[in-house]
Amino acid sequence: MVSDSGTGICRNRNRITGTGTGHEISEKSRKFYPPVALLFVLCFLLSADADAERNRCNVIHLGSSLPRGASCTSWLSPYGLFAFGFYPRRDDFTIGIWAMAD
Repeated sequence: MVSDSGTGICRNRNRITGTGTGHEISEKSRKFYPPVALLFVLCFLLSADADAERNRCNVIHLGSSLPRGASCTSWLSPYGLFAFGFYPRRDDFTIGIWAMAD
């Protein structure tokens, strides 16, 4: 342990502490932060990609079609209040417009 005179900082091989602060930063925790941060960034990117895929059905271009039984069976209005598309009814599908708001 080496002590800097006048600064109140004690240095050890594994940690640096200031006297009276109660904060310790170990080498082990320094190595832990980058992988955890990378994991959070990866999760964020995957969720953003899933949102983009889910909203792709809501973009209606000239000549777009909405086939019965497809993974995207309805189109939402720009504010998400109404939907237009197919909904199951008995053994078949019916086309309609319905309110999505609570």
